[in-house]
Amino acid sequence: MGSIIQALRNSNYNLYNGGTISRIGQRIDSFPVVPITQISFYLRKVGSPTSTAYIRVRAVSDDSIIGTIGTLDVSTLTTSWAWYDFSGSVSVPSSQNIRISIEYYGGGASNRVEFGYWAARVCSGVLTRYLVGSSKWQDESDDSTFKLYWTSVGEAYSQAYIIS
Repeated sequence: MGSIIQALRNSNYNLYNGGTISRIGQRIDSFPVVPITQISFYLRKVGSPTSTAYIRVRAVSDDSIIGTIGTLDVSTLTTSWAWYDFSGSVSVPSSQNIRISIEYYGGGASNRVEFGYWAARVCSGVLTRYLVGSSKWQDESDDSTFKLYWTSVGEAYSQAYIIS
């Protein structure tokens, strides 16, 4: 099994309807042809958000959805920072640049999801967020607080980054 784990957090972004960000996660370049088996994000809620968030893998080239690895009823988030794990299987069809993200379109400024990140680059890839106003992704010089696991196939991409 391969993995990338970046467990540091010193800041956060807000996700809610009417806000500036509707999707956020990590961009990883040259991801191999392997099945992704788990994505974890460091999250909490403020207020009482409702509705469903989606945990997705997207192609950077055209923003198409490669797969959805899980969903989250955001009302079940706690008000303290915690890891939320999403397991399944999403096969990346060809070696390519991908984004792993949480996507949430509900709530409001007082009822939102908060997404943890580290305000510096420490691991493979970069934090990436989808800006609602300009309808495009913007890559940052930071890293999401995330864990990504995949099933290694043969010699493919077996290195692991562990930052904590």
